[in-house]
Amino acid sequence: MAINRAKFAVSVLVFIIVSFFTAKTAYAGTVVTGQRLAGLDRYETSVDISKSGWPGGSDVAVIATGEDFPDALCAGPLAKSLNAPVLLTEVNVLDSNVKAELKRLGVKEVYIVGGVGAVSYNVQNQITSMGIKCTRLAGEDRFGTSVAVASKLNSTKTVVVATGDDFPDALSIAPWAAAKGVPILLTDKTQIPKEVSEYIANNGISNSYVIGGVGVVSDSVLRKLPGAVRLAGEDRYGTNIDILKHLGNDFDMSKVYMATGEDFPDALSGSAIAAKYSAPIILVSPIGNSVSRSYADSNAGRFHEVYLLGGEAVVSDNMAGSILPELVTNINIVLPSASVGRNKQMKASVKLVKANGTSIDGQVSYSIENPSIASIDSQGNLTGLTEGNTYIVASYGLVSSRKIVSVRDKKLIVVDPGHGGWDPGASAVMLDGSKPYAYREAALNLKVAQKLKAALESAGYNVVMTRNDDTYVALYDRANVANNINADLFISIHHDSMTSSSSGTSAFYSSYKPGADSDGVYGVADGNAPVYRSDGVRIGYLTDGKTYKFVKEVNGSIYIIFNGVEGRVTINDIVLYDTTPSVASQESKELAESINKAISSLGLIQRGAKDQNLAVTRMTNGVSVLVEVGFISNPIEFQKVSQDSFQNRVAAAITNAIDSFFKGLN
Repeated sequence: MAINRAKFAVSVLVFIIVSFFTAKTAYAGTVVTGQRLAGLDRYETSVDISKSGWPGGSDVAVIATGEDFPDALCAGPLAKSLNAPVLLTEVNVLDSNVKAELKRLGVKEVYIVGGVGAVSYNVQNQITSMGIKCTRLAGEDRFGTSVAVASKLNSTKTVVVATGDDFPDALSIAPWAAAKGVPILLTDKTQIPKEVSEYIANNGISNSYVIGGVGVVSDSVLRKLPGAVRLAGEDRYGTNIDILKHLGNDFDMSKVYMATGEDFPDALSGSAIAAKYSAPIILVSPIGNSVSRSYADSNAGRFHEVYLLGGEAVVSDNMAGSILPELVTNINIVLPSASVGRNKQMKASVKLVKANGTSIDGQVSYSIENPSIASIDSQGNLTGLTEGNTYIVASYGLVSSRKIVSVRDKKLIVVDPGHGGWDPGASAVMLDGSKPYAYREAALNLKVAQKLKAALESAGYNVVMTRNDDTYVALYDRANVANNINADLFISIHHDSMTSSSSGTSAFYSSYKPGADSDGVYGVADGNAPVYRSDGVRIGYLTDGKTYKFVKEVNGSIYIIFNGVEGRVTINDIVLYDTTPSVASQESKELAESINKAISSLGLIQRGAKDQNLAVTRMTNGVSVLVEVGFISNPIEFQKVSQDSFQNRVAAAITNAIDSFFKGLN
């Protein structure tokens, strides 16, 4: 399953090909390393690509608009000739991150590609005010701009001709053209612009590559070009692969860049870094593409590094996995407990997580960020040394992952009184049928939680409460109380409500935990909610009760396979289950069953332990249980659970269950 990872501008992804793409394509033992080059938007992504390709700086940079493609399509060959990155800008404002990158690079000269309608004088003035010389390359239109850029390049007898009405074809050929110093000239579908014809005639061009099918560049145009060869497929993705098939020997396939074929900015910025390393760009589709997969299968042995250009929203792990299905995008470190005592040991293990969310075993090297707090050997045996928090680091080649571990002699438990503040929870029902506000669930939860805290502390545990009075705490904030302190256990106290005859106690856990190590997740539709593609296009509706293959969770959106393609729904539209739950999930189930049995022994019906996507149990990374002590909608049961003496017995029963649970882990 997809792993919930921290968001940052450069998210390192190292891909390890460990088995077979197809029955005929062997990958065993081949290590493919790379990283995701991404920012919060197209401008930050261009900066991140620049940092990757030019870590030591550059005297020159190319600036192009990130708002439209025509003037920017020809920037790749120019950037390669100058050994410069391509940075994107808004038409009228220089992005602050781009400005900072110009300073980091130490740029002395900028080439602006396009007229003032693409990159305004205001942007140019902002650059010159930094003491940077600006040279603008532009024509009267996109065709003239392509000629202006071509005229800046060294003389060559070959040109690339692509449509000026769309971006994919020009950007597919850009890395090759840039690496070879071949200009990209733009044309209309049925007529070669005058300035383009004049450039070809005046520069003795003898060879032409026409990119795209007759739907974008007609045969009548092709016949007017010298030594013309058409490179084309059935669509933009097919054309992209046809270029790689015909010109593949000119690429260094040890590096491969992937960008969305649905928009231009990331591939435009990426064309400069791809050209720097003579690497190809593979365009990826949100709905998958068999021709790209087939090409990857037949060339897998040549790949060593794969770079994804742009964030999850434009090139998801799953999209990359549809082309390279055996990519490993993360390492999950699995610990039997969140903490270890001083001079005590526990064993870490790992799973390598593939782009499709499934996990495989793998050998890694271990290290500890702060070796004064804990030590770890090559087999993952961890020993606590002094109290504190540190991180285990697991590495495989250039892949690395961190997981927090605590050294402490007392277990740390977070007790969460459910509801509070403007969210009073359920209303208690009195014997006369009234529902006094003073007997709302939130107040009852707090009373039981306070008694549980006292009982746990008497038993030798450290306890943190998510709230100590009648205040509202958001569900995710409650979970993060436990996550942020790496708690050994999170337990949430609630009271149930349904009908006046409903009774009993229950406990809930989540087999699905996006922040923990687990795969084998599937979803069951809870209603007939709409399903959207990653670009926001609605592609259908869920069928209530139907099972769907789970892909990942991103910011509360659940991605599933819907009618053969990736679709997006909300967490409220589907219930997720895990056939291979994480250690934390398995232990949560065990503890939920034990607590439910312990409370029911006090005279309440045992309703069992239940697997649900409740926010606090789902979003806590470690062991977590939500307890429904009893039904306050049942007047007789409310009389029992509201008594101090009974609440003390509940606290003692839960404490005993927790005690037995932790002793069982040792």
